[in-house]
Amino acid sequence: MTPALDIKGLSSGYGEALVLRDLSLMIQPGEIFALLGKNGMGKSTLLKTIMGFLPVRQGHIQLAGNRTANLPPYRMARRSVAYIPQEKALFQDLTVLENLKLVMPDTAAIKAELERTARWFPVLQKRVHQRAGTLSGGEQKMLLMVRAMLPKQKLMLIDEISEGLQPSMVDAVSDVLRTERASRDVAILLVEQNVPFVSSVADRFSVLKQGEIVASGSMADADASAVIDRQLSV
Repeated sequence: MTPALDIKGLSSGYGEALVLRDLSLMIQPGEIFALLGKNGMGKSTLLKTIMGFLPVRQGHIQLAGNRTANLPPYRMARRSVAYIPQEKALFQDLTVLENLKLVMPDTAAIKAELERTARWFPVLQKRVHQRAGTLSGGEQKMLLMVRAMLPKQKLMLIDEISEGLQPSMVDAVSDVLRTERASRDVAILLVEQNVPFVSSVADRFSVLKQGEIVASGSMADADASAVIDRQLSV
């Protein structure tokens, strides 16, 4: 099986400063892969490098067998890659519907997707004509999730989606990700610090420390949570 995402020997960073050093990981279609680590360890840098916001200094990135290193973000999006950044990257003065139409111009298709996702995010149907900037923080994250799911994606890059969410909404996001993986065979790279959330949804994990992977394993392993906790506590 051709990996959905294959990264080998990747180094990247900002200006002259390297943040990621010789990083390698592979994600299969339909797999949820969690990358954990404390703040400042390079997790968001990895997603920005995959998406083309930061240059690859060394190594390569392949998407479904095709090299993508240093393609601009708009071309990565055209290759069916969705990116949900940690910051709320919405057009605050546009309505919920207008934000969604940026990735899917078909209003009927948008309404069908809002109907499909209503069991998780019912509030968006009620606020379709409300400006995104007036939504709560959690509601804006719901909108980011739906926007990412509108096109048929091959890969989703999700940065700290559980941060600031109430437990019931974290459970809803877990259910969404499992459903997307099962129904659309999408691969998901999930950057997180929330170990219980990761344990409930991910297939495999790696822990990132100072730009390098220091532990990896299957979430099905009996000691997976202990391994993660030990690395995050040091």
